[in-house]
Amino acid sequence: MIYHATAPRHPALQPYVQQVWYIAQAKSDVLEVNPRMLPDGCYHMVVNLGEPHHYIDRNGRIHAPKRIHMNAKQTDYVTVQRSGRVEIMGVVFRPYGLSPFVRVPVKEVAGAVRDMEDLLGPRVKEMEERLYAAPTIPHKLLELEACLVSFLHPEHQVKREVVTASHLLKQQHGLMTIGSLLEQLQLSERTLERYFQRDLGMTPKQFASIQRMQYVLRVMNASPDKLIHAAIEGEFYDQAHFIHTFKKMMGMSPQSYLHTKDLLSDLYNTDRSESDRMELQ
Repeated sequence: MIYHATAPRHPALQPYVQQVWYIAQAKSDVLEVNPRMLPDGCYHMVVNLGEPHHYIDRNGRIHAPKRIHMNAKQTDYVTVQRSGRVEIMGVVFRPYGLSPFVRVPVKEVAGAVRDMEDLLGPRVKEMEERLYAAPTIPHKLLELEACLVSFLHPEHQVKREVVTASHLLKQQHGLMTIGSLLEQLQLSERTLERYFQRDLGMTPKQFASIQRMQYVLRVMNASPDKLIHAAIEGEFYDQAHFIHTFKKMMGMSPQSYLHTKDLLSDLYNTDRSESDRMELQ
């Protein structure tokens, strides 16, 4: 297995992109488990250079996108069903980071799996060819960044209030009340919701709920034998309320989550330091 992840090097991408990554696994390593992407509030662009894979949503619907696609189910989980050798590159956009790249409103992308040709145009095919041709993993990641820069529309300005609000909600693990957030920003709830729909494709309450659960996942990963501690840290009424909310958002119980984790799941589902660089062979 090879895994490499890093924060973007190009300064033009840093305000919008959280991480670029590469993973490769042999066929014998991937068929035992189909990882689940859990909601994290981010948009994930996927470049599949290996065998085809598709997604299954909570209703059992199958999504079979082209090789370069956007997984915008940032508020819901999907299962990744793999068919063989894995070689995948990806881009994790900041919660508000997709809108300066695409040609359609973000709210039209949110909640779906979309082919990048629909969002970026025919140059996506050229990007696919360049990534296949790049000889090494570092070259592939640099090519990916160069392609992203070419798609960037710097004239699109993300609302300052959206950046501030999303950072505050993340720093407070989603446990900050919307009323307190509005007071700090000096905005009405309706205005902030309109700004969030424009730049994130979701409401502030949805984003807060996701950040709360992402925090709970980090607590669980740190102390997997202390689920009651995770429930307390997430400010749930009791353990029953915690388990009910976890199942509704993640599609599995907390115990099942801890038993079915793998690297690809971690790649999507945990907050890594933006300076992380890791390679496993």
